[in-house]
Amino acid sequence: MTRRNSHVALFGALTGPDGADAALPIDRLLRIAATATRAPITLAVLHEPAGGPLTLLGRHDPAAPAADVTLPQGLLTAVIAAGLPIIVNDTAFDRRYRTAALRGATPAAFAGFPIRDRYEHAIGAVALADRQARAWTTRELDIADQTAQLVSAALPRCSGRRRPGPGGEAFLMALLDTLDTGVAACDADGRLRLFNRALRDMLGAEHGETGPADWASRFVVNDLSGNPVPGEAMPLARALHGEPVRGVEQLVGPRQRHVLVNGLPIVGPDGARLGAVAAVHDISLRRQAERLAECELQVCYALADAEDTATAGAAVLRIVGTAFGWTCGQLWLADDTDDILRCSATWHAEQHDCPEPPPAILGRGDGPAGRAWKTNAAVLEPGDTDRGGSHRTALALPIRDADTTVGVLAFTADTVQEPGDPVVALLSGVAAHLGQFLHRTRAAALRLDLAAARDEYLGLIGHELRSPLTVISTYVELLAADLPADHPGHDDLRSMLDAVERSTGTLRRIIDQLIDLAALDAGQAVVHRVPVDLMAVVRDAAGDIGVDGPAALVVPGDRDRLGQVVAHLVANAVLYSPDGGPVEIAVGRDGPHAVVTVADRGVGVDPDELETVFGRFQRGRNVRHQGYPGAGLGLSLSRTFTEQHGGSLRLDARDGGGTVATLRLPVET
Repeated sequence: MTRRNSHVALFGALTGPDGADAALPIDRLLRIAATATRAPITLAVLHEPAGGPLTLLGRHDPAAPAADVTLPQGLLTAVIAAGLPIIVNDTAFDRRYRTAALRGATPAAFAGFPIRDRYEHAIGAVALADRQARAWTTRELDIADQTAQLVSAALPRCSGRRRPGPGGEAFLMALLDTLDTGVAACDADGRLRLFNRALRDMLGAEHGETGPADWASRFVVNDLSGNPVPGEAMPLARALHGEPVRGVEQLVGPRQRHVLVNGLPIVGPDGARLGAVAAVHDISLRRQAERLAECELQVCYALADAEDTATAGAAVLRIVGTAFGWTCGQLWLADDTDDILRCSATWHAEQHDCPEPPPAILGRGDGPAGRAWKTNAAVLEPGDTDRGGSHRTALALPIRDADTTVGVLAFTADTVQEPGDPVVALLSGVAAHLGQFLHRTRAAALRLDLAAARDEYLGLIGHELRSPLTVISTYVELLAADLPADHPGHDDLRSMLDAVERSTGTLRRIIDQLIDLAALDAGQAVVHRVPVDLMAVVRDAAGDIGVDGPAALVVPGDRDRLGQVVAHLVANAVLYSPDGGPVEIAVGRDGPHAVVTVADRGVGVDPDELETVFGRFQRGRNVRHQGYPGAGLGLSLSRTFTEQHGGSLRLDARDGGGTVATLRLPVET
């Protein structure tokens, strides 16, 4: 049989032999439409003139009994009467056609297109139907429309009972070539007869009149793991053996397009198997979008868990490389001082070794990574396969921090890759995430360096100032002790020496606080907890101020550190109470905690500063503006010492003005 004659024979199988009932050829056409659209029900009807009943031309409904020819007459009649398509995604909720849907059988979803005569009058309808509500896609509606047009064109041939000539074959092939869905059909011997443009583009090959035994060598068809699929296991061959095939996912062609394949056997009216048909849907973009979303999510998780740049870079390279089939990857970081890129992390696919390790450094413009750094733009190179290069595709993306390129993310593959705009956009987003991580990491490292330098400075200042202050304090004491009572100006000199002594004491307290802060940051300030009478500690710190509380209250603690805390709270209350305002101190127990409160009627603390004043070198606005002395270290140290005891320290505004400081300590360890 010649190639042309074989196409005519297949068209005859789809449109009916001489003498066949007109409904049978349409059945075969509807079966193809059902396969391409995955519609459970397809049917075609004619409307008799003068208001006569609907005549069934053909129907494909494998789930319905053969004797069941119930039709959605209301919806079909509406299509013919309007002469326009009617699309209903859910007949239960579409008020426009609810009345029509109730006449006759009621499908849940319906898409009908008119069949027209030569004068463009609507004389019938082709419909897709589903027993469940569904949203019809543009592709499915296009196939239904084209099927209605084909039925319109085929009606004269069917009624005339003539075998189609070469023009009918050309019409069918032109129709199939307009579809974005790939379509293949074979005859009863397994020889390919139909093979439309979309499928040729997916497979990158012409079909020829080959059988299943030759398909594996002629076409690149792999399963999702990349393993070749034998010809006899391909969906069209399985359909030829009588197996309905639904939702088989495969990778086809040199570009490994991700496709979804459905297949059905073609059976004649006498039950004889005439061949098989398969519809191949390219779902590469859908699967790619799913991979993009999953990849970006995994990258975010990896960056959230990473502790350093090398760990983060290796994780990102592995996630992206695995998701998109790259072979090797590198993370390059810019060294602006030497004007070079340094390799920070590398990755290669399992069971694949990169032919040679990447260089340790790259200059501007060196390789794809160097060019991406130089141009601040993505670089895609397909590779020079004619020279036998080890990598056939390279992609490099700049990593930016604001307007500065701080690194490059680079990938290579030993197969031809064609990353489209969505992939490049996703990888650019990954590079942006990595840029933000690098910014945070560098900022955190800078903060640590600054904190270390500050603490080292504070410790140095504290120790360097303590010695001269000790000398000053000693000589002041000697001068005060040796000052004769009858010395001229005795009282003035004594007042001066007392002022020097007070200032020296203030400086010494500040220096002690600085040294305590440095010791805390270095982990050298420890508390030695032993049973301590908290009442005794508070009374010692309160001095002449009365303390309301029990005779004794023992807590585990470091007496010196607790004394520092209470003394600072009392000193603050006295300092910030104008004209010697009252200071109230109470000690009690609240369940498992001992509680010390120090309340005053002083200048108070603004509500928005009740927490911030516990920061280092932080003081309230009111005390700063009113000229009260202080370094802003006491509350920070007091809270730190309290927390070392397992307790808490807070400030609250007091009704009527003033502040209440509350110290809570565990009674038992």
